[in-house]
Amino acid sequence: MSLTRQLLYEKIKSLPEEKLEKMLSFACFLEQENETTKIILHVLKASEWNEQKHLDHYGNHWLASDGFIHCSDVHTIQNVVWMFLNASEPLVILCIDVSKVQAEIKWENGGSTDYPHIYGLLNTDAVINVLPFLKDESDQFVLNPELQKYVD
Repeated sequence: MSLTRQLLYEKIKSLPEEKLEKMLSFACFLEQENETTKIILHVLKASEWNEQKHLDHYGNHWLASDGFIHCSDVHTIQNVVWMFLNASEPLVILCIDVSKVQAEIKWENGGSTDYPHIYGLLNTDAVINVLPFLKDESDQFVLNPELQKYVD
Protein backbone atom coordinates (compact mmCIF):
# COMPACT_ATOMS: atom_id res chain seq x y z
CA MET A 1 0.00 0.00 0.00
CA SER A 2 1.44 3.42 -0.93
CA LEU A 3 2.18 5.95 1.82
CA THR A 4 -0.54 8.29 0.55
CA ARG A 5 -3.09 5.51 0.51
CA GLN A 6 -2.02 4.34 3.96
CA LEU A 7 -2.34 7.86 5.41
CA LEU A 8 -5.76 8.25 3.84
CA TYR A 9 -6.84 4.90 5.24
CA GLU A 10 -5.66 5.88 8.75
CA LYS A 11 -7.52 9.21 8.50
CA ILE A 12 -10.73 7.52 7.38
CA LYS A 13 -10.48 4.89 10.14
CA SER A 14 -10.42 7.65 12.75
CA LEU A 15 -13.66 9.30 11.57
CA PRO A 16 -16.86 8.85 13.58
CA GLU A 17 -19.06 6.02 12.26
CA GLU A 18 -21.95 8.29 11.23
CA LYS A 19 -19.59 10.41 9.15
CA LEU A 20 -18.17 7.26 7.53
CA GLU A 21 -21.72 6.11 6.68
CA LYS A 22 -22.50 9.44 4.99
CA MET A 23 -19.25 9.32 3.03
CA LEU A 24 -19.90 5.75 1.95
CA SER A 25 -23.45 6.59 0.86
CA PHE A 26 -22.19 9.54 -1.15
CA ALA A 27 -19.40 7.45 -2.74
CA CYS A 28 -21.94 4.79 -3.76
CA PHE A 29 -24.20 7.48 -5.22
CA LEU A 30 -21.31 8.92 -7.25
CA GLU A 31 -20.33 5.49 -8.49
CA GLN A 32 -23.89 4.81 -9.69
CA GLU A 33 -24.14 8.23 -11.32
CA ASN A 34 -20.86 7.75 -13.17
CA GLU A 35 -21.48 4.19 -14.32
CA THR A 36 -22.25 3.86 -17.99
CA THR A 37 -24.01 0.75 -19.13
CA LYS A 38 -21.70 -1.39 -21.22
CA ILE A 39 -23.27 -1.77 -24.62
CA ILE A 40 -22.51 -3.52 -27.85
CA LEU A 41 -24.04 -2.67 -31.21
CA HIS A 42 -25.63 -4.65 -34.01
CA VAL A 43 -26.59 -3.16 -37.39
CA LEU A 44 -29.48 -4.55 -39.41
CA LYS A 45 -32.25 -3.55 -41.80
CA ALA A 46 -35.02 -1.59 -40.11
CA SER A 47 -37.61 -3.85 -41.77
CA GLU A 48 -35.91 -6.95 -40.34
CA TRP A 49 -35.95 -5.49 -36.83
CA ASN A 50 -39.59 -4.41 -37.20
CA GLU A 51 -40.51 -7.99 -38.09
CA GLN A 52 -38.67 -9.48 -35.12
CA LYS A 53 -38.70 -6.93 -32.31
CA HIS A 54 -41.89 -8.36 -30.81
CA LEU A 55 -40.28 -11.81 -30.48
CA ASP A 56 -38.48 -12.96 -27.34
CA HIS A 57 -35.27 -13.67 -29.28
CA TYR A 58 -33.48 -12.48 -32.39
CA GLY A 59 -30.70 -13.96 -34.51
CA ASN A 60 -31.73 -17.28 -36.04
CA HIS A 61 -30.41 -16.18 -39.45
CA TRP A 62 -26.97 -15.28 -38.04
CA LEU A 63 -26.69 -18.44 -36.00
CA ALA A 64 -27.56 -20.59 -39.03
CA SER A 65 -25.08 -18.84 -41.33
CA ASP A 66 -22.16 -17.87 -39.03
CA GLY A 67 -22.77 -19.58 -35.69
CA PHE A 68 -22.97 -16.26 -33.84
CA ILE A 69 -24.43 -12.76 -34.09
CA HIS A 70 -21.91 -10.15 -35.28
CA CYS A 71 -21.62 -7.06 -33.11
CA SER A 72 -19.26 -4.18 -32.50
CA ASP A 73 -18.86 -1.50 -29.87
CA VAL A 74 -18.82 2.28 -30.24
CA HIS A 75 -15.07 2.19 -30.87
CA THR A 76 -15.14 -0.49 -33.56
CA ILE A 77 -18.37 0.29 -35.39
CA GLN A 78 -16.40 2.61 -37.69
CA ASN A 79 -14.49 -0.48 -38.90
CA VAL A 80 -17.60 -2.33 -40.08
CA VAL A 81 -19.98 0.35 -41.34
CA TRP A 82 -18.52 0.23 -44.85
CA MET A 83 -20.48 -3.02 -45.29
CA PHE A 84 -23.73 -1.10 -44.84
CA LEU A 85 -23.14 2.18 -46.68
CA ASN A 86 -24.70 0.96 -49.93
CA ALA A 87 -27.79 -0.52 -48.30
CA SER A 88 -30.90 0.11 -50.37
CA GLU A 89 -33.21 0.34 -47.37
CA PRO A 90 -33.05 2.06 -43.97
CA LEU A 91 -30.85 0.51 -41.30
CA VAL A 92 -30.96 0.63 -37.53
CA ILE A 93 -28.40 0.10 -34.78
CA LEU A 94 -29.43 -2.07 -31.86
CA CYS A 95 -27.89 -0.92 -28.59
CA ILE A 96 -27.51 -4.05 -26.49
CA ASP A 97 -26.92 -4.01 -22.74
CA VAL A 98 -24.31 -6.74 -22.24
CA SER A 99 -25.40 -7.35 -18.65
CA LYS A 100 -28.84 -8.42 -19.90
CA VAL A 101 -27.71 -10.76 -22.69
CA GLN A 102 -28.48 -14.36 -21.75
CA ALA A 103 -26.25 -15.97 -24.41
CA GLU A 104 -22.47 -16.04 -24.20
CA ILE A 105 -20.61 -13.03 -25.60
CA LYS A 106 -17.07 -13.67 -26.80
CA TRP A 107 -14.67 -10.93 -27.86
CA GLU A 108 -12.84 -12.43 -30.79
CA ASN A 109 -10.17 -11.27 -33.15
CA GLY A 110 -11.44 -9.93 -36.44
CA GLY A 111 -8.03 -9.13 -37.86
CA SER A 112 -6.27 -6.53 -35.72
CA THR A 113 -9.31 -5.75 -33.57
CA ASP A 114 -11.51 -7.74 -31.20
CA TYR A 115 -15.25 -7.72 -31.86
CA PRO A 116 -18.08 -9.00 -29.67
CA HIS A 117 -19.92 -12.05 -30.98
CA ILE A 118 -23.10 -13.36 -29.37
CA TYR A 119 -23.07 -17.17 -29.34
CA GLY A 120 -26.77 -17.87 -29.11
CA LEU A 121 -30.01 -16.05 -29.66
CA LEU A 122 -30.22 -12.46 -28.46
CA ASN A 123 -33.01 -11.99 -25.95
CA THR A 124 -34.75 -8.85 -27.21
CA ASP A 125 -35.19 -7.41 -23.73
CA ALA A 126 -31.42 -6.79 -23.77
CA VAL A 127 -31.95 -4.22 -26.55
CA ILE A 128 -32.10 -0.93 -24.66
CA ASN A 129 -32.28 1.41 -27.65
CA VAL A 130 -32.77 1.28 -31.40
CA LEU A 131 -31.13 4.11 -33.32
CA PRO A 132 -31.26 5.08 -36.98
CA PHE A 133 -28.13 4.40 -38.99
CA LEU A 134 -27.05 7.97 -39.78
CA LYS A 135 -25.13 9.14 -42.83
CA ASP A 136 -23.91 12.60 -43.72
CA GLU A 137 -24.41 14.41 -47.05
CA SER A 138 -21.51 12.46 -48.58
CA ASP A 139 -23.03 9.11 -47.51
CA GLN A 140 -20.48 8.52 -44.74
CA PHE A 141 -21.52 7.00 -41.42
CA VAL A 142 -22.11 9.43 -38.55
CA LEU A 143 -22.00 8.22 -34.95
CA ASN A 144 -25.33 8.92 -33.32
CA PRO A 145 -25.29 11.61 -30.62
CA GLU A 146 -26.83 9.09 -28.20
CA LEU A 147 -23.69 6.97 -28.51
CA GLN A 148 -21.23 9.77 -27.75
CA LYS A 149 -21.43 9.14 -23.99
CA TYR A 150 -19.98 5.66 -24.59
CA VAL A 151 -16.92 6.99 -26.39
CA ASP A 152 -13.80 7.38 -24.21
